[in-house]
Amino acid sequence: MHIRRTVYDEVYDAILYEKEDVALSTLDNEVLHQAYVSVMADHGGLFWVSGYTYTQYTRGEKLVDLHFTPKFTMTDDERMDMQAQIDETVSQILAGIDAQAPDYDKAKYVFDYLASNVAYSTGAPDNQNIISVFVNGETVCQGYAAATQYLLEKLDIPCAVVAGTADGQSHAWNLAKLDGEYYYIDTTWGNATYSGDGMGLDSFINYNYFAVTTGELQKTHQPNDDIIVPVCQAVKDNYYVHENLYFDTWDADSIGNVYRAAYERGDGFCSVRFADRELYEQAFTYFITDQKIVHYCKGLTSLYYLEDSDQNVLTIKF
Repeated sequence: MHIRRTVYDEVYDAILYEKEDVALSTLDNEVLHQAYVSVMADHGGLFWVSGYTYTQYTRGEKLVDLHFTPKFTMTDDERMDMQAQIDETVSQILAGIDAQAPDYDKAKYVFDYLASNVAYSTGAPDNQNIISVFVNGETVCQGYAAATQYLLEKLDIPCAVVAGTADGQSHAWNLAKLDGEYYYIDTTWGNATYSGDGMGLDSFINYNYFAVTTGELQKTHQPNDDIIVPVCQAVKDNYYVHENLYFDTWDADSIGNVYRAAYERGDGFCSVRFADRELYEQAFTYFITDQKIVHYCKGLTSLYYLEDSDQNVLTIKF
């Protein structure tokens, strides 16, 4: 394990200080691969590198050296100029949250900001790094994950990028430590382009993957096996639990009053999460199929809803 940490440090140092042809303390290119993946997962701000090459040196039949060369995408001057642009945007974003706020508030602020202000676009330039987010305002999952990691680390919340698949497609999200416990966060799936499309929910933020457990995540997401991630079991900082929008028993009035409060506040929509599929289906039948929602939301004339049967979340649009 010590040698892996040493190689990690060597890879990070080479990228940070733009070194080329660095001799590593390992001969195993798999150790190099894991080190590079881990460095990029831990440091969302490394926007000036994209991949690497390595050279193996042999003496006769024996492998004697392994050298690492990062692939840099810009000159030092270009990097400094870009960093200044990023710093300006990031300082403006972080001005909106108290650095002494609770971990939950800081993480939710970052999630809300990125989901609301950065467009999802597969054609976005520099979409594999934070330039797309902080300079161009449009990105894909890798950019969202890197930017989430970058901002949370600035707020003293440990966070890493996790690569894998979601619904069978390549995807990236985050692992964050809130109040001493690990949670998964998928900022991409919080974006309205992903979650509210076709419902006119441009301001809708999907919290179904904000601070979730391993079990909840694995219904749709599968991390790659080239990086070890902890098992996440805590629920205290899950959005629905924290905001009292989570129900593990059937109580029609208590649930209905949650929707009523959001309706009377003029929120436009309200999402409630249920502990299991049976409760979820009971709520759907009661509020949607039997239209009992109108008993709680007086004057409601049209009914639109968004289902998530993976996470047992029922969203009603008012």
